[in-house]
Amino acid sequence: MDEFLPSSVLPALAVCGIVCWVVLVCVVSLRLAKRSSFGGDLNNSSASRRIVRNAAVPVVSQLLIRGIDLLIAIILLRLLGPEGNGEYAIAVVTWLYVKTISDFGLSILAAREIAREPGSAAQLVSETTLVRWVILAVTTLPLAILVATGLVVGSLSLASALAIALLSLSIIPASFAEAVSSAFAGLERLAAAAWLNIGVNLARAPLVVAMAATRLEIVGVALAALAAACFSALIFSIAGRQVIERTPVRPLNRSRLRWYMAEGWPLLVNGLLVSFWKRQVAMGCSWALRASLPNMQTLLRTQVKQQLQRLSR
Repeated sequence: MDEFLPSSVLPALAVCGIVCWVVLVCVVSLRLAKRSSFGGDLNNSSASRRIVRNAAVPVVSQLLIRGIDLLIAIILLRLLGPEGNGEYAIAVVTWLYVKTISDFGLSILAAREIAREPGSAAQLVSETTLVRWVILAVTTLPLAILVATGLVVGSLSLASALAIALLSLSIIPASFAEAVSSAFAGLERLAAAAWLNIGVNLARAPLVVAMAATRLEIVGVALAALAAACFSALIFSIAGRQVIERTPVRPLNRSRLRWYMAEGWPLLVNGLLVSFWKRQVAMGCSWALRASLPNMQTLLRTQVKQQLQRLSR
C-alpha cells in the first residue's frame, strides 16, 4: 500500500470514508423512517398494518442492533485485549447505572402521557429532557467522588476514569434523543424510531472500531460513543420536526418537576432492578459456560477418540 499511497494519507482517507458512511446512513435512515411513518395520517392507514409495522420493525431492529453490538464486541476483544476490555467494561457498567438513574423512568412516562394527549408531545419532550439533565447534574458529584476514590485507591485506571467521564457526557445528547423517541412511541411511530436507531448503530460501528485501533484505545471508544450520541440527537431532532406538532412550550416549573419525581421513581426502581438482574443473569451464564467448558472439551475428545478407534477396526 505504501508504494501507491503515503502512510500519512491513509488516516485522512479513513476519516473521509467514515464521514461519507455516516452521511449516507443518516440520509437512508431518515428516508426509511419517513416512508414508514412520516407525513401520513394514522387514521387513514388500517389498524392491522399499523400494528404489524410498529411491532415487526422494532423487533427486527433490536435483533440487528444486537448483532452489530456482538460484532463490535468481538472486534474490540481483538483490538483492546482482555485488560482493555475489562477496563472498558467497568466504564460501561458505571455508565449504565448513571443512565438508568438519569432516565428516571421518563421514557415510559412520556410515552404514556403523549399517547393520552398527542398535542402535549412538544411540551413533554422539552420537560423530560430538562428533568433528565437535572438528575444527571445531581448524580455528577457522587459519580466524581466514586471515580476519584477509585483512582486514589488504585482500583480504577486513568483510562477507565476518562471513559466513564466521556460516557457520562454522552448522556446529555442521548437524553434528548430518548425524549423524542418516547414521543414517537406515544404517537405510534415506533417503526420510525426503529429505523433511526438502526442508522445510529450502523454509523457508530465503524467509528468505534476505528477509534479502538488508535492509541486512545478505550478512551477512543468512549469518544466514539459520545459522537454517536450527538449523531443520534441530530437525526432524532430532524425526524421530530416532521412528526411532533409544534406547540408553544412552557418553562419547566417546580410543580411539574415534583410531579415527574413522584410519577417517575417507581419506574426508576423497576429499571434499576431490570438492569441488576440482567447483569446477574449474564454473569451467571458466563460462569456456567466457563465451568462446563472443560467437561465439554473432555467429552468431545472422548467421543472423537472412540470414533477413531471404531474406524481403525
